[in-house]
Amino acid sequence: MLARRPRRTGALTTLVLGTALVAGCSTASGQGGSSTATPSGAASTPTPTATSTAPPSPSGTPPASAAPSASGSASASAGPKRVEVTARQGNFTVEAPPKWVDRSKDFADLDEVRLALRAKSADHGTPNISVTSSSEEYTGDAAAAAQQAAEKFTQHDATVTDVPDTEIDGEHAVGNRMQRTINARTFVQIQYFVVHDGRLYAPTGTALPDDEQALRQAMEAVFSSWQWS
Repeated sequence: MLARRPRRTGALTTLVLGTALVAGCSTASGQGGSSTATPSGAASTPTPTATSTAPPSPSGTPPASAAPSASGSASASAGPKRVEVTARQGNFTVEAPPKWVDRSKDFADLDEVRLALRAKSADHGTPNISVTSSSEEYTGDAAAAAQQAAEKFTQHDATVTDVPDTEIDGEHAVGNRMQRTINARTFVQIQYFVVHDGRLYAPTGTALPDDEQALRQAMEAVFSSWQWS
């Protein structure tokens, strides 16, 4: 078992629980600014800096698909347009999955939230993907952070299992899958940790169980397009 790193527990707790509050939020009406935040399973634990205010539903038109060739040739038309999104503070860029939108501006008051993406067809605010990062230097590694996160969520009645390690623009990332019931509704969260330039980043995807496969595909698309600045 990996050893704990007590000096960084506070920063990690902020990331873990703050991400839960951001990613676990849901909209009451699905439209406009009227919303009700779903509290995280760790709401009773002190220190998270994130508030529980949910962002409004995505707006705007879906990305347009490229028009098919007029030549009638057998070549396939281009896929849906992908939009490059730059994280707050410019630490990295990603491409939003097709039919996903950037909602980072809705978390402008939360310094640790670097990026927030949501599917246009979101139900109760999901599927969504958020990326949080501590402003403090982190001297541990991704595996230690993932283990501590698993322990935190387990303490708050989540069922936690491992997910395969992955790579985010050359950096090793380690994660967990969490399933928990919030306000009588079951959510799945997939959270990874990655360290870059002395900072710990926690990309987290949240979805209803029926949307888990779509969430995983969206996260793979985000990770494959990720570029550190």
